[in-house]
Order: sequence, then structure tokens, then C-alpha cells
Amino acid sequence: MKSHPLVWFGTENGFILYSHFFVSQLKRVDEKLNLASTSYIKGEQAENIATRKDAFNEALAIYKDLDKEYAPTYGNGKLDYNIANSYFQLEEYPKAIVHYLRALNLSPRDENIK
Repeated sequence: MKSHPLVWFGTENGFILYSHFFVSQLKRVDEKLNLASTSYIKGEQAENIATRKDAFNEALAIYKDLDKEYAPTYGNGKLDYNIANSYFQLEEYPKAIVHYLRALNLSPRDENIK
């Protein structure tokens, strides 16, 4: 039995649309991670406490937004590690510990997390 050309055409277009959506999502996540990283570095290089706190809070907000949006139950733990580092820099140690433990659970052999 010969397949209908419209079915194949629709399937092919659906894959192209899906691929485009997936690539655009990855690009958006990458942009957010770069923005968070820039804010974190700005916090490390800040010359006063207010700028430092603002930069780390900005990085933390982006990381938490990504965590909420994608809820990475599985993965390599890097997002939790970044959240933990941000909390640590803001001297919110109990919250940092929670996220370090989550990161360690996802990536138990990562020496940076340990």
C-alpha cells in the first residue's frame, strides 16, 4: 500500500518544526546561562558589597528560574552546583548546603562539588 503524500509531507514538516523549537529552546537556555555566569563573575569582581550582592542575587534568580522551568531531576548537577555557589556567596549557607547535596546526588564523582 502506497502512503499518502500529504501524510509524509506533514510528518516531515512536523519534524522540522519540532527541531526548530528544540534548537530555539537550547539557544534560550544557553543565553540565560551566559547571563547568569556574567552576573556571577561581576559579583566576584565587585568593588563594594552592594554591587556584589546585587550581582549574585541576579545570577541566583536566573539559575532558580531555569531550575523551576526545567526541573532537572536528572542530569549532571551543574545547575544545583551553580545555585549552591550563589547561595554560598550570599552567605546563605543552609540553602547552599541543600543544593550542594542535590548536585552531589546527581554527580557523586564530581570533585568540584565535593
